[in-house]
Amino acid sequence: MKVMMHVGGTSVPGSSTVTCEDVLIARPTVACHLNGGPTSIPIPEAIRVIEKTDCTIEIVHCGNPLSAFEIGRFMKNNNLLGRLIIGNDAPSGTGVIPLGIWRMVNYLSALCGIPAEIAVCLATGNTKKTYGLSHGKIQAGDDADLQIIDAPMGSAGSDAKTAIECGDIPGIAMVLIDGAVKTQVSRNTPPPNRKAVVS
Repeated sequence: MKVMMHVGGTSVPGSSTVTCEDVLIARPTVACHLNGGPTSIPIPEAIRVIEKTDCTIEIVHCGNPLSAFEIGRFMKNNNLLGRLIIGNDAPSGTGVIPLGIWRMVNYLSALCGIPAEIAVCLATGNTKKTYGLSHGKIQAGDDADLQIIDAPMGSAGSDAKTAIECGDIPGIAMVLIDGAVKTQVSRNTPPPNRKAVVS
C-alpha cells in the first residue's frame, strides 16, 4: 500500500496544518507537495523531512516556488534526486495548470542546475518507481506513452535539452499513447522547431 501524506498549511476549510513532526511520526511513502499545497512548511523543516525519513519527496507547481528551489537544490547537492518526484497539485485553489509538470521540469533544470534529462526522469521514471506504474520508462513491456519534443520556435536552446535547461517549455511535436499517434503539434505548447513525421 502506498501512503501519500499532505504536508503544509491548511488547504481547504476544516482541514488542519500538517507539520514536519507529523511526517516524522507517520513516515508516509510520499511526502506530498513538500513545497506547499499551496502553503509550505518552513524550509528548514522541509529539509528535516528529507534528512530524517526515506520517503519519496514530491514538489509541485501549485506550491511555494522558493521552497521548491531550496528542496530541489538540496536534493541535487546531496545526491538524493532518486527520491524526488514532480507533481502538479491541480486543480486546486491555484486553478488548472495543464503544463504544470513541464513547468516544474523547466524550473528545476534551469534554476537548480539539474540536467534536463534528469529533471524529466523526476517526472517519469521516479514516479513510475514510487507508485509501481506501467509507464514512465522507455523499455520493453511498458506502456508506450510518449511525447516527442523539440526546442520551441524562438528558443535560445537548439534542441529540447538545451531549451529546457534555459527555462523554455519544449514544443511537443507528437503524442503517442500505447504506441499509437494521438496528436501532432500540441496547441498547448509553442510549436517545435522540427515536425515529427510518421513513415
